[in-house]
Amino acid sequence: MELKRLRLNIKMKNKNLLLLISLMFLVNIPVFAQEVVFGYKEKPKEIEVIIKEFFKNDPIMIHIAKCESTFRQYYDSGKPFRGSGIYIGIFQIDENIHTQAAMDLGFDIYTTAGNIGYANHIYQREGSRPWYNCAKTYLPDTAPDVEVVDLDTLTVDTNSQITSILGSGLCPEELRLIQNLRVSDRDGRFSTYQKGEVTEVALLQSHINRILKSQYNEASGPVDGIFGKLTKRGVERLQIALNEVLNPAKPLVIDGVVGPYTRSAINNSCGYNL
Repeated sequence: MELKRLRLNIKMKNKNLLLLISLMFLVNIPVFAQEVVFGYKEKPKEIEVIIKEFFKNDPIMIHIAKCESTFRQYYDSGKPFRGSGIYIGIFQIDENIHTQAAMDLGFDIYTTAGNIGYANHIYQREGSRPWYNCAKTYLPDTAPDVEVVDLDTLTVDTNSQITSILGSGLCPEELRLIQNLRVSDRDGRFSTYQKGEVTEVALLQSHINRILKSQYNEASGPVDGIFGKLTKRGVERLQIALNEVLNPAKPLVIDGVVGPYTRSAINNSCGYNL
């Protein structure tokens, strides 16, 4: 069931990876058994190969897997790897909170494939926020070639700090974001947490594609007013780049969510490309 969900949700195209995961299921027992120690247990080096292929389009998740567990799902004894007693496997998933929820979706977090599959499920919904301590240390392979400036050396308000560093000026009023935005938002639809209609997803997408155009072709995907996976990834890319530019004492959380600080940075970026 886990393998089927992984195929459907992730749409992996690499046949060798599918074969590897298929063999993995053939040798493991097909039930939810948390402490079973028999059957083949993947080693960290094998898991690293799987993770790098599985998340090749989401490199921050490769970094998180290495940071959280160094790609370890099992102890040498074959029992599930635990951090602080309750955090399981590669992505250190809290068993008290997530075991049943994962099972309801067909994922067994005590297995390699289940841990990866459920971690991806979380990532698609929440971005990298659940792994904040690891995510904030992630840097892209090709960091922007910009001067790093420490916000703590400045004494003016946040908007002026960002404007000064980006050297681009405040966006015209009609181009400023006033809504906090996240995955599942769609222009023209009512949002309970916004307490009103969402109207600025397309504007957000235009800003991200503009700011990061020198690094990516449509960093936020097409400008369609739908905050989906591509837009979330675009926001994360922007947050990573802004952390490199601003180097603040409290970095932007790389979570793919547009909150007040990310929104402020975007509103002060008109005419500037990273």
